[in-house]
Formats: sequence, C-alpha cells, structure tokens
Amino acid sequence: NPSYEVAILSSKAFAHLKDPYYAGAWLLTASQFSSDHKEQAKELLQDEVYASVKDHSLFQGKVESLLEEEMSVL
Repeated sequence: NPSYEVAILSSKAFAHLKDPYYAGAWLLTASQFSSDHKEQAKELLQDEVYASVKDHSLFQGKVESLLEEEMSVL
C-alpha cells in the first residue's frame, strides 16, 4: 500500500531529523491503515532510527496507543 509506505518513510525521515512530534504522528498514521500495519508499526518502535526520539514526550504522546503494549521495550 503506497500510503502506508509513505507514512513509514515520513516517520523515519522525521526521526532522522530528530523531530519527535512528526516522527510519532507519521508512525501513528501508518498504524491506522490496518491491524497488520499496526503490528508492523509496533515492531518499528524497536528500530534504532527512533532511538533519538522515542523517549521524548511529544513522540510518546503521538504513539500512545502503540506504546501501551510496548512500554517495557522502550
């Protein structure tokens, strides 16, 4: 799905730019396409690209629904 791919790429790009708000917003958008995509987005939380933003409150606020189950990983 191109829209899902665009959302993931955008999320990673903003994570590289150390922008927690938009990295989280795009990851949340990607997770909303389907339940499979939500699982894939959860798995991406462990990707090192998010290391610089995952502890930021703006990122956590955007991906709160994904973080509920993944908090122990972060």
